[in-house]
Amino acid sequence: MMDSKVMHKRQLVDEVARRSGPWGLTRRQVREALHGILDVITDQMAKGDAVTIAGFGRFEAKEHKGRRVVGMDGADYEIESRLVPS
Repeated sequence: MMDSKVMHKRQLVDEVARRSGPWGLTRRQVREALHGILDVITDQMAKGDAVTIAGFGRFEAKEHKGRRVVGMDGADYEIESRLVPS
């Protein structure tokens, strides 16, 4: 099994800026581009549409059905259905 490493957004921005080669993108430019991409994906998912980036992945919102749970205090709680990113 491979060790999985987590890359946070800041680390991703730093790495893309470092690899930007002849374009010489700044961290700010990379961060703005990344935020723009994530905003488009989020907006599309909020509309109920999926976004597929060939060779990378598919982003979509799926319904997480509501259910009853028992809290740590022993009380019953109703969790409403909601859309979750997938």
